[in-house]
Amino acid sequence: ADLNQALEQIAGNYPGEYSISVAELTGQGRIGAYEATEPRTSASTYKLFVAHSVMLRVESGEMSWDDEIEGGRDLDQCFDDMLALSDNPCPEEIADEIGWDSIYAEAAGVGTASSGHNDDGLYTTAGDLTTFLAALQSGTLSISPEGHQRILQSLAANVHREGVPSGTTGTVIDKPGFLEEYLH
Repeated sequence: ADLNQALEQIAGNYPGEYSISVAELTGQGRIGAYEATEPRTSASTYKLFVAHSVMLRVESGEMSWDDEIEGGRDLDQCFDDMLALSDNPCPEEIADEIGWDSIYAEAAGVGTASSGHNDDGLYTTAGDLTTFLAALQSGTLSISPEGHQRILQSLAANVHREGVPSGTTGTVIDKPGFLEEYLH
């Protein structure tokens, strides 16, 4: 309760609308939230769910890292570009092939029940992103340990280091999203 109140106070100190969700991945496993179930435009954070769906298909043999995806790039390069550079053409092409319904159904299978798509676009919640990233870090997504490591390695190469990464002395593996007035 104290952490939730602290997050609410932090959000109240700044103009705009905020959704915050945090989870301690080691130690006591504390969690905290402020407006964490409020749906927001997902910006580039949807690429986490695309990455998960890609790993499921690579591991099942339905897709191969050598598959040509976009502009002469293969799936291997597109996967890294999508997560490390926040490339847009690659995940859009991949999502068209896999299908948004499948991507969000697979993400819901790991607890992201409030993320999806509609006529207004793609949306998610801070709570869903925390749930997904905690499952990725703990190795409990429905993919192999090597699949978890592949996603984590691509995220670790992320070139966008503003926000949380710039404000800490520790290692931060994240997937930010920037779209118009949205910052994730």
